[in-house]
Amino acid sequence: MTTKKNLQIEFANFVFHMGERNMLDCFVDFIYPALFNKKFRKYGESTYFFHNMRILDIEISGEIQYFVYGRLVKNGLLHQEQIIENDNLVPVDNVYPNAPSSIFILSLTNHRLFLIQEHRDAPTFDTLKSTILHFVKDIRNQHINDVYTERNMQREERGGNGRKLTKKSLKEQYPEPELELIPLSSDADLSEFINSMVLIDSLTLEIVKPNNEGDLTPIFGNMRDIKSEVGSDKCAMTFKKGDKKSLKHEKVAKYAAAASKDSNVHYIFSGKDSNNSKYTGTNDQFKLRVPIKEELDTPKSTTMIIYYKFLDLVKDGFLRQPDTGDSKSLSDKISNIINLLKGFGNG
Repeated sequence: MTTKKNLQIEFANFVFHMGERNMLDCFVDFIYPALFNKKFRKYGESTYFFHNMRILDIEISGEIQYFVYGRLVKNGLLHQEQIIENDNLVPVDNVYPNAPSSIFILSLTNHRLFLIQEHRDAPTFDTLKSTILHFVKDIRNQHINDVYTERNMQREERGGNGRKLTKKSLKEQYPEPELELIPLSSDADLSEFINSMVLIDSLTLEIVKPNNEGDLTPIFGNMRDIKSEVGSDKCAMTFKKGDKKSLKHEKVAKYAAAASKDSNVHYIFSGKDSNNSKYTGTNDQFKLRVPIKEELDTPKSTTMIIYYKFLDLVKDGFLRQPDTGDSKSLSDKISNIINLLKGFGNG
């Protein structure tokens, strides 16, 4: 149970690919074991791991939706080097165990991700991304090794007949995983800040390949089409002021807001603010944070509280639901995933 005050929800789009396969295509073989198989990632003096993971089914507007719920824990040490006693600074050498955690919830239906940092120095979206990607890469490598060993043993049992399987071909079959956690921004705060800047030097829009949702803004859809046609892994547009005093504030605000709504585009703008200080703005700096007033109790009630707050923000126009195409096809795909996991004794 989490009863601490001043907790906030942060929102992001969870975008995962292995080649042409997206999050749901890779969920059973790679994402699920990364989250549920009790792996550990060492970084400096800290160890990161997922705790109390579960898949929840919750009825939303008359339909059953599935969510991944759990915590990312940062297990490490706090070093105390100095204290004050009787107005004197006193050196000390104390070490205390410390394990701050963050709750995270992932919707399988619309791949929206919600994060609640429960403690000071709790894991962030960046930490969550690094940890998931680290585990998925380990699972991919192990999967390639297992398939390589099994197939070539079968070949030897057949007297060496048939083409020998290579690890190179398996790496092409299972490409390097790519994960983006794109923070969802507040359009109002973003536009207000851009319009308050004295000048804007540049705007960069970096396009991310979505999971399975349609394009909200035609210009981003066109860029994705061109990216696909030329066979590029990355695609970005950069606009610079050149000899002009500044880029047009209202247009930078317009396209940064469009990138924010798209939720599959990174935006970066740079220039000078009202204090004549250099400033760089990104999705992360304008990410939407919503306070939590309710007591967070069970995983199911917590997920319902958080998701209904998200739906309220969608209703009020602050955030959007992605266009995930044929809802029946999507629902069947998720049901198949859940049934597979139940068949493995999971889920």
